[in-house]
Amino acid sequence: MKQTLILLIGILVSTTAFSQNKATELYTSGNSNFKSGNFQEAISNYTELMEIVDEKSVRKTCFINRGLSYDRIKKYDLAITDFTEAIKLDSTDMASFIDRGLSLMHAGKLERA
Repeated sequence: MKQTLILLIGILVSTTAFSQNKATELYTSGNSNFKSGNFQEAISNYTELMEIVDEKSVRKTCFINRGLSYDRIKKYDLAITDFTEAIKLDSTDMASFIDRGLSLMHAGKLERA
């Protein structure tokens, strides 16, 4: 019984460490792909990261970064959706409102002043 418990604890610790390493790798890759103009790859990285992380601040950052990537490849409706999700997670973050407004403007759904 004691050996089984130790084995389960070991598996849980290993899984947690793997998940954290994978999450860090995906975030770093997403940022690198975004900076180098590989927006589709960045979208893939941020999407996969959101599937393995539940932390609110990480998810918000992924929505913002993925939204920026969608905006760069002119998929404005997807960008707007991601910025809206980021706002739902943190309505005090004005950057998400600004990014959403820019995507709305790029999509022709908001007129320039």
